[in-house]
Amino acid sequence: MGGFGWGDGFFDTPSDVAIDKDKYLYVADTRNNRVQKLDEYGKAVVTFGKYGEGDGEFHGPKGMAVDDNYIYVSDTGNNRVQIFDKNGKYLTKFGKTGSGKGEFNNPMGMTTGKAHQLFIADTNNHRIVELKLNL
Repeated sequence: MGGFGWGDGFFDTPSDVAIDKDKYLYVADTRNNRVQKLDEYGKAVVTFGKYGEGDGEFHGPKGMAVDDNYIYVSDTGNNRVQIFDKNGKYLTKFGKTGSGKGEFNNPMGMTTGKAHQLFIADTNNHRIVELKLNL
């Protein structure tokens, strides 16, 4: 599946994957600053993101999680988490640079919990952040 490159279905430094209940695979394509959603045959069906600081843009996405409705992406270089629908439509974001509540320093891996939680590895702050999701 994939290989080095910039086109759909190709990757430059993929750093995380997540799979949803419908068996779609989501890939954090870090150096291409995007996320790709692949079908069970490895074909890209949705690709979203580009380099930047705006809504829906990334600076090194490195972690992700999916639940029944949403895709959560740790936008590591921008020290935030962005949330998208399953078609890659930007919905919202949270976080900023720092070490206080609601702040991150190099967020990476993440997962969802059964009680509508999101757990985020806030790497350079040496902590795991637990958030209650209210979407």
